[in-house]
This record gives sequence, structure tokens and C-alpha cells, in this order.
Amino acid sequence: MMTRTARGHTARPLRADGFDTACYVLVLLAGIVRVLLPWAVPRLITEALLASAALWSAGFALYALRYWSFLIRPRLDGRPG
Repeated sequence: MMTRTARGHTARPLRADGFDTACYVLVLLAGIVRVLLPWAVPRLITEALLASAALWSAGFALYALRYWSFLIRPRLDGRPG
């Protein structure tokens, strides 16, 4: 939703590219690791939390790096917003 909103409000095409997909995959993997690893191997709960936090942070860091330049510049179509 964040990528669609950012693209729409900056007059960019509403299509996710490979970069956006990488962000989504990292966040999805964070959730999978957080839930499934402690379930499968309970003694690895700390490692699962750390790995999940790293994956989640990487996904949102990539998003921030990518969309920062879009969001600080005027819209492509010149309209306000």
C-alpha cells in the first residue's frame, strides 16, 4: 500500500517494479522467519527475532532509499499534492 500511495501521490505509474518487489519480499521473509523458525526450532527464538528484525529493517530501508527522492520532489505532472 505504501508504494501505491507514494507512486499515486507523485504521479508515477501504479506498477511495482523489481525494487518494490524486493522490499515486499524482505518484509514477508521477516514475518515468515519470525513465526516459523521458533515454531520449528524453539531454541532459536533469539536468532529468529534478530534475523526477522534485520530483514524487516532492510525492507523498509530499501523503501526509504528508493522513495525518498520521489517524495521530496514535486509531482511529475506539476499538480499540487
